[in-house]
Amino acid sequence: MNMIEIGIIKVTMDILYKQGCDITGLLVTLLLGDDKVQGLYVMKLVRSFCTSSNEKKADDPFGHVGSILVNISKNKEGRSLLLDSKRGLLKKIIRQFDSTSILRKKGVSGTIQTCCFEADNQIQNLLLISEFLWPALLLPVAGNKVYNEQDTSKMPLELGSALSIEREPATDTEIRIQALEAVYLIIL
Repeated sequence: MNMIEIGIIKVTMDILYKQGCDITGLLVTLLLGDDKVQGLYVMKLVRSFCTSSNEKKADDPFGHVGSILVNISKNKEGRSLLLDSKRGLLKKIIRQFDSTSILRKKGVSGTIQTCCFEADNQIQNLLLISEFLWPALLLPVAGNKVYNEQDTSKMPLELGSALSIEREPATDTEIRIQALEAVYLIIL
C-alpha cells in the first residue's frame, strides 16, 4: 500500500504548511520516498523550496525538497510537469542554484539533469528558460577564470555576465558531473 492510498501525503502536506510546525524537516524527509506525482503538491513544494531559502538559518526545513524534486523528475509525468512552460516550475527551481546550500544545489542540478532526459521532446521548453539554464549548467564546470569583455561579448548575455565576475568554483564533483550530463543530453 503506498502513501497516497492511505492518505499520508495529504496529511503530511497539511501539517507541513501549518505555522509553527516543529517537525517540518521530518515531514519533508517523509515525502522523499514518494514517487507519485501530484501537481498541486509539487507546485506547493516548489513554491516553498523557492521562498524559504533563508541562508541565515542553520536548519533549512525545505532544503530536502531538492531531493524530492529529483525523485519527481525521474518519473516521465513528473518531468512533463516540471518542464511545462505555463507552470514555469523548472525556471523557479533553477534560480535556487545560487544558494550557498550544497543540498539545494544538488537538488537543483539533479532535477535539471533528469529533466534533460526529455530534451528531444521538450527542447522548446528548455530553450524558453535558457537564460537561467545555461548559467546553471555551465558555471559549475567553468572554473573560476574571469573572462574579459572581448570573450564575453561572444556569449549569451546571462552567461557572459556570470563569467565576467569573480566566483567560487564548484567543488562538488556530483554537481559538475550532473551539469555535464545535462549538457550532453541536450546536444544529443
